[in-house]
Amino acid sequence: MDFLQPIDLYCERLSTAFWAEPLNAISNFSIIFAGLWGFYLIKKMNTSRKHLILWVKILSLNALMIGVGSFLFHTFANRWSILADVIPITIFMVLYLGFALRYFLGWKASLVIGSLMIFLLIGAALDRFLPKAFLNGSGSYLHAFAVLILISFYLFKKNQEPLAKTLGLAALVFLVSLTFRSIDLWICPHFPIGTHFLWHTLNGGLLGICIYSCSLSPKGVCPP
Repeated sequence: MDFLQPIDLYCERLSTAFWAEPLNAISNFSIIFAGLWGFYLIKKMNTSRKHLILWVKILSLNALMIGVGSFLFHTFANRWSILADVIPITIFMVLYLGFALRYFLGWKASLVIGSLMIFLLIGAALDRFLPKAFLNGSGSYLHAFAVLILISFYLFKKNQEPLAKTLGLAALVFLVSLTFRSIDLWICPHFPIGTHFLWHTLNGGLLGICIYSCSLSPKGVCPP
């Protein structure tokens, strides 16, 4: 595999130049800000909730990695930089889902691990079998969106409204951001800069909400 092979996936890019996607690149600062805000949030958390603080630190650092990795891809736009983009995103989805199942739902560790394996398999299947033109490649995120909806609904049923509303808001933001990601090439003839930068901008809010939700967990230690 030629890791320097150029990749052109989005409307804004018209050449292989470093700054061929200025909005797509700069909009990643929204994601970086989400990571920095997570570290600020730690200062407001109860210091006795050490497990939650550790998770917020990990997810905040992961968000910073997503922002940097996506910036690299939308500037270098080649095979090595797309790995810097997609790997941190996958890690965040797995970590956050694991946290939600363990702390929000109180599942046993063995059940959480099994669920994460299924989640990864579904994601791999979506990526492999859905046509690349389907939703402009956004189909591989549908399972993550579905999981947010399901967990939010479950929390409502369990009368954990603050958490449920927070995850419901995250799902709503995710839906809008996925929409902008999906229509990027479709709208390109009418809006030459595309809409992918709005995916980044809204994802900064999405990651910020997810990180904030960790501080709302009713469990300060691992459940049995």
